[in-house]
Amino acid sequence: MGYMQNPVSVVPMSINLPNTNYAKGGVVLKELREKAGLSVPELANIVSEGAYHDILKYEQGYAKVPYTQVNIWAEALKVSPGYLARRLVEHYDPTLYDILYGDDTLKLSAVDQ
Repeated sequence: MGYMQNPVSVVPMSINLPNTNYAKGGVVLKELREKAGLSVPELANIVSEGAYHDILKYEQGYAKVPYTQVNIWAEALKVSPGYLARRLVEHYDPTLYDILYGDDTLKLSAVDQ
């Protein structure tokens, strides 16, 4: 946390930093965007009605892509929705990722050994 000098006292400054997990997901998004050959404005035109600042928020870790938009993003980035969701959940919510993909086998119940 940074501090501003005040003649009377030291006052803490609040700094809006990106969420670390979201930033890791943002690296994935940027990598996929570049691999798809899209610029930030081009992707913005496809997924957020031209609001390129939204794309930057996601890539820099200030927000996460809502799971309700994964299909739109996946189509724009030329990957499957399942692939994109898995890559994002891996970073956005590591605990959920471990629950869903930890042993990488799908079992219906504890009986399914």
